[in-house]
Amino acid sequence: MKKTFNILLILFFMLAFSQTGFSQDDYYGDYEELPPMKQLFLDLGFGPNGTGAGVGFRYSFFGFGLNLSGFAKSIPNYITYERLRPEDVYSKENYPTIILSLDGYLFYDIDDYFTLFGNIGLFTQGDSVLARKKSSESVASEDLYFLNTDSSTGVSFGAGIQYLIWENVGLGAGYHNKKGIFAQISYYWF
Repeated sequence: MKKTFNILLILFFMLAFSQTGFSQDDYYGDYEELPPMKQLFLDLGFGPNGTGAGVGFRYSFFGFGLNLSGFAKSIPNYITYERLRPEDVYSKENYPTIILSLDGYLFYDIDDYFTLFGNIGLFTQGDSVLARKKSSESVASEDLYFLNTDSSTGVSFGAGIQYLIWENVGLGAGYHNKKGIFAQISYYWF
C-alpha cells in the first residue's frame, strides 16, 4: 500500500510540473520571455567610517559592486616628527582611512517598480593608529602622535530597496556596514 501511494504521489508531481500537464501558453497566451535585466548603479553614502561611494553592475538577479569608504573623514592633527616608544603610550585610538570592499548582490523584483537587494562580500581596511603620550604624572598629554598603521579584513554586508522612477532610471536607498546609509541611482537596459 505504501509503495503504491509513493508511486501515485510521484506521478502526481510529475504531471503537475510537466509542460504537458500545464502549458504556459494556455495560461499566459502569447507569452514572450523578456531578456535578462541589466543595470549599472552608483551610490554615495555616509556613516561612522566617513564618506563612501560605490559602483556596481546587475545582470538578471545577481550583481557585483565595488565600494570605497573612509575618505573625507576628519582625523585630528597629530605629531609625526617624534616617535613614541611602547612604554610611553598612554592610550591608542584607531581612525579608519581607506576601506575597500567587493560585494556580491542578489536582487528580488517585487513588481515592475520596486526591487529589494542584499549584498555580502569582503573588505580590507587600513587604519591610522594615533596615541597619547604619558606625561610625568602618568596622565595623558593632549597631543596625539602617529604610532603606526593597522590593516584588517572581514565580511561586509548590506541591504536596500530600489524604485524605478522612469523607464530606465531608478533611485534607491540602503545600508552597508562599511559605507553607512547610502543613496543610489541606477540605469537599466533590457
